[in-house]
Amino acid sequence: MRQHWSIGMVALGAAIMFALLGISYYADSADVLTAGGWVGFVTCGLAGYAALAEMVNIEFERPVLPTGPDFLDWWAERRARTH
Repeated sequence: MRQHWSIGMVALGAAIMFALLGISYYADSADVLTAGGWVGFVTCGLAGYAALAEMVNIEFERPVLPTGPDFLDWWAERRARTH
């Protein structure tokens, strides 16, 4: 089964965010708290992209927005069509 890279990135981002927020709580560090917040924003963007890509790809019944491991193949094919 082929995994979506976007789902893995969301899970990794959430894990890093929660780790940073936990460290900031116990270390009482505002800088680490800020870093955790920014990682949370990036993770939110990745989650939004993953959801949007899944809906668009299902609607058009073809990969319009890449989410799988064949991302580089998709990108090369798209660039070849435009040049």
